[in-house]
Amino acid sequence: MKVQGLRDYTDQIIDATYFFEQEKELMPRFDYILVDSSPTLGDETLAVMLASDEIFVVTTPDHPTMSTTLKSVKLAKQRGTPITGLVINKVHNKNFEIPTGHVEDTAEVPVMAVIPHDVNVLRALSEFTPSTSYRPNSNGSVEFRKLAATLVGEKYEPFRVKRMFGWVNPPREEINRVIFYKSVFE
Repeated sequence: MKVQGLRDYTDQIIDATYFFEQEKELMPRFDYILVDSSPTLGDETLAVMLASDEIFVVTTPDHPTMSTTLKSVKLAKQRGTPITGLVINKVHNKNFEIPTGHVEDTAEVPVMAVIPHDVNVLRALSEFTPSTSYRPNSNGSVEFRKLAATLVGEKYEPFRVKRMFGWVNPPREEINRVIFYKSVFE
């Protein structure tokens, strides 16, 4: 996978015209281009939607963010941009959060990853270090690796006690990743 050089483009302000020009230049050089766009429905987000082969929508399990997420999902569907999945970020596993199943059912898009809230992500940012390198065995790092492996067609099998005994009820995101993997790579 080719990823070197992508950092050169991350500090630029993206408008629709600029984004399309840069995308044409980047496409032949990289296998995957990940763009973290704004959660609002401005020009930047629309440019990303129009230029993308497929998108993942990142959300948090709270009502204000979910309302914006649902608007983005609806707009992407109207424009014919395939939505591969949702990533629920900063999950505290508290009863005031919107449950994963409800998020998936409401958006009508599979949840591909549930990333737990981890203060070490902020610590890693303060040290300009990827969180997956800063605390590689944290639950969040493992979840990021599982998602990344699925997207590139690899199976990620970390050694964990849960895996030795198997899951009685695997989480939705695990099932969705298996379905995605099989539909794309098998």
